[in-house]
Amino acid sequence: MLAFCLLSRFCQQWYKSFQTVNQCHIAEMVSFLLTDSVTNYHQDGTRTDGRHHQQGRPQISRHPPAQRGRGRGPSGQNRPHVTDHASINQKQMLSKTKQVQKQQGTNQKQEQMSSNRKQAQQELTNQKPDTDEAEDSETLLANFASKKKYRQTVMFTATMPTAVERVARSYLRRPAIVYIGSIGKPVDKVQQIAYIVTNQEKRHRLVQILEKGYDPPIMIFVNQKKGCDVLAKSLEKMGYNAITLHGGKSQEQREYALASLKTGVKDILVATNVAGRGIDIRDVSVVINFDMAKSIEDYTHRIGRTGRAGKTGTAITFLTQDDSEVFYDLKQILQGSPISTCPPELANHPEAQNKPGTVMNRKKRQEETIFVD
Repeated sequence: MLAFCLLSRFCQQWYKSFQTVNQCHIAEMVSFLLTDSVTNYHQDGTRTDGRHHQQGRPQISRHPPAQRGRGRGPSGQNRPHVTDHASINQKQMLSKTKQVQKQQGTNQKQEQMSSNRKQAQQELTNQKPDTDEAEDSETLLANFASKKKYRQTVMFTATMPTAVERVARSYLRRPAIVYIGSIGKPVDKVQQIAYIVTNQEKRHRLVQILEKGYDPPIMIFVNQKKGCDVLAKSLEKMGYNAITLHGGKSQEQREYALASLKTGVKDILVATNVAGRGIDIRDVSVVINFDMAKSIEDYTHRIGRTGRAGKTGTAITFLTQDDSEVFYDLKQILQGSPISTCPPELANHPEAQNKPGTVMNRKKRQEETIFVD
């Protein structure tokens, strides 16, 4: 027991002395690094400034950065790390030089691409100059067979609203507008028939027209999607082969409906104004406006589905008192058609005498002579 106590006391004393020695060596090492860390040495170990190592300082090997190691060496002692500022500065300068060269190369490539693009645009430009010489017909014909011809934009439309035409004129230079046929008027080969009926009489009158034996395809226009589906179901119950087309249908359903009508799978198409524009169905024999359109422009587009490509057609319209806003315009169209007749009920209707929104001028009082006693 006594021997164990003596051994323990000896170990404690030895450990304290070891810590003291290590602290001294560490302090001396830090002082050396702070004063001489940037000093350069020759290959033989002497300093470049001619000074010699002081006694008591540890000798530090000056190896290149690739040969130096960090952490603990093979003997287990800590190996100090010496920073070589000259090497670091040289690497930073090389890195900056490479970045500058790379950026210069990128800028040169961009400038070259920009110059090539501008040169190609100058060589292949088709922009037409706004000059009288460019509008000369002989010059245009001479350049037509060469590569000097200009681009020409041609747009076709069934209708051109005033607002759209105004925008087109503001952007185009010297636009040429060509009208084929009359503007906003149905073709003369379409016979227009109008009936003034009540809402309850519409279906009975529709059945009478279908029983006359018009050749398919037949198009019937209504104003509402729900009314379109209801009318088509009623016709199918009566034995007619009908299909619908309106805004509630998907694109696939619309294409299927048009294909069914064109191929003869279906005989009657019940549709809204969706089918009134931009749809070409050949040989439509009759167009029936089960519901009168809300505007005379929509009416013109609807009946334009028949009588196409120089053929004749028939357009039948059911009118009610709710359609009085278009009586005047419809009367003017019927009276202007060479093969149509305006019914007396419409021609003499009070709402058809004046255009809606106009203010009637009161009759001036006749001049009278007044005798005063």
